[in-house]
Amino acid sequence: MGCHRIDGHRDTGKVPKTVPYSESTRRRRFIHAFKGVVVSPAILYEVDLPDKEARKLIFRVRLRELPSNLDDEDFETLAEQTADRSAADIVGIVDDPAMRAAERDAEAITKDDLLEYH
Repeated sequence: MGCHRIDGHRDTGKVPKTVPYSESTRRRRFIHAFKGVVVSPAILYEVDLPDKEARKLIFRVRLRELPSNLDDEDFETLAEQTADRSAADIVGIVDDPAMRAAERDAEAITKDDLLEYH
C-alpha cells in the first residue's frame, strides 16, 4: 500500500485506485489574528487501496473483538470480494452487519451477514 502527497484531487469519473486522505485533522487550527479567520491547513495524500492480504488483516482486526464464526477460508472469500474497497469501506462492511446481528440477538456474525451487506 503506497502513499504520496498530492496538491488536489481530480474527479475522472472512473473508480479511483487511490483514496484521498486529509492531514488537516492532525494539525492545529491557526487563527489569523487580524481578520479573525480560522485557517485550517489541509495536506492531502493519496493512499492506495489495500491489497488482498491487507484486506484480510483489516477484516481480522475488525472482527477480533466481535463474536463471529468465520474461518480462514471465509476471510479469504471476503478479501477476494472486496478488491475495490478501501479500509474504511471494510470497516463499514463489518460494523453494519454487526449492529444488525446484535439487533436480532444473533450469537455471532456470519460470513453471510457480511456478504449480504457487501
